[in-house]
This record gives sequence, C-alpha cells and structure tokens, in this order.
Amino acid sequence: MLTSRKHLPFGYKLMMSYVLLVILPVSLVGVISYTSAIASIQEQTSSMMKGTLQQMKENIGYQTKTMSRVLDQFYLDASFQQRLHLTDSYSIYQTMAEMISPKLQNMTNLVPYKTLIRLYLMNESYPEVYGDQSPAMDPLSRAYHFEIFHFQRISGEAWWQRLFEDSPQVFDGLERWVQVEEDGEYGNISSIRRLYNHQTMESIGAIRVTAKIEDVLGSVNYQRIGANTSVVVLNNDHRVLYASSGTASFPLGSPVDEAWYDNHLIMEEPIEGLDWHIIAFVPYSDLEQGANRVRTITIIICIIAIMVVIGVSYSISRFFSKRINKLIHSMEAFRQGQLDKRIVYHGNDEFAQIADAFNWMAVETKELIQEVYLANLEKKEAELESLQAQINPHFLYNTLNSIRTLGKFRDFDKQDQIIKELATFYRITLNNGKNIIPVTAELQHAQAYVTIQKMKHGSRMMVDYDIHADIYGFETIKLILQPFLENILEHALYVDPIHIRLQAYKDEGRLVFKIIDNGVGMSKDIQKRILDQSEVGLGYGIRNVHERIRLQYGLAYGVAIYSRVGMGTAIVITIPARKKDDSGLRD
Repeated sequence: MLTSRKHLPFGYKLMMSYVLLVILPVSLVGVISYTSAIASIQEQTSSMMKGTLQQMKENIGYQTKTMSRVLDQFYLDASFQQRLHLTDSYSIYQTMAEMISPKLQNMTNLVPYKTLIRLYLMNESYPEVYGDQSPAMDPLSRAYHFEIFHFQRISGEAWWQRLFEDSPQVFDGLERWVQVEEDGEYGNISSIRRLYNHQTMESIGAIRVTAKIEDVLGSVNYQRIGANTSVVVLNNDHRVLYASSGTASFPLGSPVDEAWYDNHLIMEEPIEGLDWHIIAFVPYSDLEQGANRVRTITIIICIIAIMVVIGVSYSISRFFSKRINKLIHSMEAFRQGQLDKRIVYHGNDEFAQIADAFNWMAVETKELIQEVYLANLEKKEAELESLQAQINPHFLYNTLNSIRTLGKFRDFDKQDQIIKELATFYRITLNNGKNIIPVTAELQHAQAYVTIQKMKHGSRMMVDYDIHADIYGFETIKLILQPFLENILEHALYVDPIHIRLQAYKDEGRLVFKIIDNGVGMSKDIQKRILDQSEVGLGYGIRNVHERIRLQYGLAYGVAIYSRVGMGTAIVITIPARKKDDSGLRD
C-alpha cells in the first residue's frame, strides 16, 4: 500500500483560485486608489500650505517693512544727519526740541503696534533722554516711546561687536533683526541699523526699534493650516524665533527636534531680506484622514467581493469535488484490488466520459489480470512440476543406488535412515498437490535432502542449522530451500570440506532464510544473470523459487544473492510472516 501524503484537496484549490482571481485585482485597485488618494491629498495640502505660508510671509514682510520705514526716516534724512554734528548748547537744544524729539515721536505713531525707538549718538554733546531703566521692567511697558543714548553705551557690547564687526569708518547700512539685551527675556525683537553722515561717510550712531515678536510675527498661526499642525519661524542660526502649535511647544532659541522632520510633512518658505525661514509641520496622520474613507470603502468592497466569490466558488468547487472524489475513491478501491468497483455519472459531460473510460478500463484490467495471473500461475506450477521431475529421477536414482550399496555392505542402520529420509522428502515434495506448507515442513524437507546427501558425500560435507523458535506456526510455499542446497552441491563442491549453514528467523513481519556456504563463489555478472528472466540455461531452479515467491507474496519479497569469487555465497530468501486461519493466509 502506498504511503499516504498530506495534500490540499482539489475543491479547496479550485475555490482558492477563484478567490485569488478576485482578491488580486481588487487589492491592486485598492492599493492604487489608496496611493493615489494619499498623493492627491498631499499635493492639495502642500498647495494649500504653500499659499497659506506665502500669506504669512507677506504679512511678516509688511510688519517688518513698517519698522524698516522708521529706520529709513533717520538713515536717509540728510538734514538730521547734519544736525547731529552740532556742538553748541543752544543749537543742540533747538535741534532736540524742534527736530529730533518730534521726529522720534512721529515715527512711533507710524507703527500700528507699540514700539520703542532708541537713538544712539556718537556726539556726546547731545543729552541722553530715557525713562526708568529698571532691569526688571519690560522696556515696552515704560511710559516713554523713544530714548536717546550715547553710542558708547553699546559700542563695547559683545552683541554689537558680533553684529557690526567692521570699524565705524566702513560704510554698513544693513538692517539687523535680532534679540539682544533683554529682548529674549520679554519676548521682544529689535531692528538695528548703523547711521552714517552720507556726505562724509562717517558713523554718527545707530538707531534701534524694538517691538513685541507677537506683533511682528503674529500672522504665524497654526490654525490657518490645521488643528494638529505647527508653524515655526527660524532665525539665521536655525533656532526657533517664534512658534505657533496646537500639539507641542517649541523652546524659543533652541533648534527644532530632528524627529519632527521625520514624522511630518514639511513645508518651508524663506523670508526675503531677513534670513529667516517659516516652516510648517503637518502630521502624516492628518494627511491620511482624507484617504481613510477611500481605504474603508475599498476594504468593504474587497470583503463583499471575497464573500460573494467564496460562496460561488464553494458551490462550484463542491460540485466538481464530489465528482472527483468519487472518481478518486473508485480508483483507490481499484488499486487495492476491488476490481468490481464502477462509477456512475448522470449527464454527458467530461466526468461522464471519464467514468465510462474508467469502467471500461476496470473490466479490461480485471480480465487481463485474471488471464495473466492464471497464465503465470500455470507457468510456475508447470515449472515446479518440471523442477520436481528433474529432481525426482536423478535424485531418486542416486539415492536408490546408495541404498543398494548399503545393503551390499549390510549397513542396515544407515540403510533404514536413508529410506526414512527419502520417504520424508517425497512426502513433503508431493504434499497432495498443495503449494502452501508449514515452515517446519519446508525445513524438514531441506534437512531430509541434506541427510541423504551427507550419507553420499560423508566428511566432505558439513552442515550447521540455526533455526529460531519464533518461525514456528507460519507457512510458506514449498520447495524454496532444496534448490539452493542442490545448487551448492552441484557447483560449489570444489572446496573440501564444504561448509553449509542454514538459518531461519523472523524479522519485523518477515521470515528470513539464509543459506551460506564457503564454496568457490560467483562473479557479480553471474549473480545478475541467475535472476534475469531473459537468461536461458542458467539458474533455472533458483529463478523459479524467486519468481514463485514474488508471484505469491508480491515484489517486496524474493531471493537475494551475495557472493564473492573464492569466498563463498550467501542466499537470502524473504517471505511475509503469515499464518493460516479459516479464511486462508493472513499477516
């Protein structure tokens, strides 16, 4: 019987093929739709963010230009620059009262939010004008809107040296937006510009306008982009100058955490003229919200399609599976020897045609097997009879001759023994025409043959028996040992003395017989030819035993030859361990 192997039934394969044919296209469409939706949403979001950031940038530019215009009023006013060189007290007093103070006051009114203008003069003839200088007070909360200081108050400061490294004689009219002194503490920002006399190109001081960062960058609002977004303004050192976020806080003056760049969609806009950048961070989860609906619909469609296909494919596969399983079961029964099994299908489709072909094959095969089996059986029985016919005259003649010789020498004991063994030999050989005999009878038959031959050859022949008790009670076909013993005496009796060992034992459901001799042995070519059915005139008796065993018990049993020239031969005969009961032979 063939070893059963795990396999996936045809019905499941058929059903899975239908399901896969739907899952793959639907899944592919779903993935493409989902990917396209994400790309479209990202593109729309990016476009919207870009426009919003552009508006924020324009609003920041408007606010900064407003403060820049204040600086320009002093930087570009030639009359103001000339008056800063005055030294006499009256002229200075008149300039302060009629020009500088009114001009500063008017400039503060130009800005729509509260500012503080600080004028730093190199001409120390001008008096300083300032309010409360308490370090614990926000400068923008003081009563004064402008202050006048001598330039030496800032010329030695580190922040001034950092911003204006050039000497005072070098022309530098660039505007700096920075947080210096107490600006960072109170959330202020200052725009600073150096003042020159444009006629002499000499530095005459500096002008500083301070305002709240929220007033300058207040247009930066995350809510204009999304509830979970964040918008920050970075200075030229890539540190946070201002931030607006609904989900997190950004420490001012610190760089943005790198993780934000990895987990968010980034949009960045530079602010011209200030070396600032406005950056918006949009979580990817917000971008996917629009695609979730497409994904949900796609999943629902896939599930519905799969369920429908599973139902339809199950019905179809069950229809075909029932027919195929019926065919398989019939073939399996046929393989196990139930040759009367037939298949009946209604209809005229391919399955009905297969059933008709199978039924026809079963009939033909049964008839053919019957014919071949009977022919082989008759052939083997004829061969056995022929073998017996060959054994009987020759063996009988030699044995009777030996009996006559013993009688002449009046050795009546040996004569009696040889007659007794001869009777046993022929009784088992004939066995009332039956082919199956007990194993013990087959061994007695072999021992009778050996005893008779030993009386003929005497000390030239030595035989040992190794018979295990566990073989008793089993049966075998007859005449499977004697042909090999005869073959030894015919072909191997060139060694004096010849040693023969006969073993019989049970091994895992099999009976094993071994006949071992120390004769001349045989080549591998002779071994193959002995068991070759096409060979004529060589190993007839041995091949007859081999074929009869295989015909009776199957191809897994028979005769094996192990031999080497000059070292002897070992014959191994295996048959199934079967006993006789009411129904015949069984395992």
